[in-house]
Amino acid sequence: KVEEADKLNNIESRRRLLNLIVGKRYQHYWLEKGGKRKLFKNFKQFMNIYPKQKMALKQFIKENKLDIDNVEDVKMLCLYEESL
Repeated sequence: KVEEADKLNNIESRRRLLNLIVGKRYQHYWLEKGGKRKLFKNFKQFMNIYPKQKMALKQFIKENKLDIDNVEDVKMLCLYEESL
């Protein structure tokens, strides 16, 4: 359940508006995909949401030294996935 204190980040991509919800207490993220919220707490779980792009996402995370605890890094990853 998303708490009222959680932060909603709208990410504009070329294809659509993405909603990234960040849990305040712990770094839990929710993405809205297909009208449903998908929870992820780490990059592995994020890649499981997009299994067809798993290898590209893994490489992007490594090359850009992304940190799951950094909201800006997670936003960057979401935008990258949308560009695939």
